[in-house]
Amino acid sequence: MEIIKRLILGALFVYPSVAMGLNLKSGDIVLLPLNCRSCDVIASETEGSFSHSGIYLKNNRGEEFVIEALGKVRAVDFKSFIKRAPSIYDVGYVRVKELEDVNNEVLFNTIVEKFQKYMGKGFDHHYLWDNTDANGDELYYCSEFVAKLLNELLINKFQTAPMDFTTNWDYWYRAFDGDVPQGKPGNSPNDLYRDQLVVKLR
Repeated sequence: MEIIKRLILGALFVYPSVAMGLNLKSGDIVLLPLNCRSCDVIASETEGSFSHSGIYLKNNRGEEFVIEALGKVRAVDFKSFIKRAPSIYDVGYVRVKELEDVNNEVLFNTIVEKFQKYMGKGFDHHYLWDNTDANGDELYYCSEFVAKLLNELLINKFQTAPMDFTTNWDYWYRAFDGDVPQGKPGNSPNDLYRDQLVVKLR
């Protein structure tokens, strides 16, 4: 519960998005091109530049965070999140059309409440939509977490599609030890960026 208090009270460091000419609000999706081999392969496989995603949050004091599935589901400050990109100008931002007219405070409070059941859950290295650990707790990869949490707020929900790993098959065959989830339902950061449910902010 400590991280929830920190989100609400704003105990993390601040990086004002307005300084970059952005007018973000809670629920916006932030997309990153990360600099690593698997990240490059993910971007290539999904025909885009993004390999990671998270959900932006801004509390009533203007302090900014991103909730993400990386290592585990967690909250980080906005500045730390976007600094992983080669440049802040490489970061993508989209807003769900259905949430455009919803007040930021309402979105923040609703998302933080929903986030509590996801917080601390493990990362899904197998990229399976309904994968669980040995204790039966669901595992999440980044864009899966984003879609599933936001879908709890939406009438028109993000959908999955059959995943295709054929572009870099040899890499994935080694990475998955031969058990590639080819054709299994899933999504990617680039799917979120291109989805008809969102409008691009940058």
